[in-house]
Amino acid sequence: MTFFKWDKNYESGNDIMDGDHKILVQMINDLYVEMAKGDGKKIVNSIVNSLVDYSKNHFRREEKLMKAFCYEGFEKHEAEHDEFIAKVSHFLKNINSDSITVDVAVFLKDWLSNHILTSDKKFAYYLDFKKTSDRIV
Repeated sequence: MTFFKWDKNYESGNDIMDGDHKILVQMINDLYVEMAKGDGKKIVNSIVNSLVDYSKNHFRREEKLMKAFCYEGFEKHEAEHDEFIAKVSHFLKNINSDSITVDVAVFLKDWLSNHILTSDKKFAYYLDFKKTSDRIV
């Protein structure tokens, strides 16, 4: 059984965003598997570090697109990204603590799922609209 299953509902229509999201989903699945097995914190730490790094790069790409297309929801979307990085960074600081459990993977799944289905889809719709309207004008 897959912890975080990618399905069509998560597709935004933007290949770059969807590709990034699929990678993040896989990283969360990898994290869940390792945490559920109770494997060493070193492995978990490595996966969380990779997740943070990849998320930062993904967020930069999204934010660059938002700025380029003058997305009016940019500040709110950027704040969501910043909050996510802060929360995951907090997990990293506590990775050596016994309090880090599969709840971390559950948080990541819920956050990413909700973010994709709301904020990212809203932006993808705006982006598609802007690209289409620019071709018409």
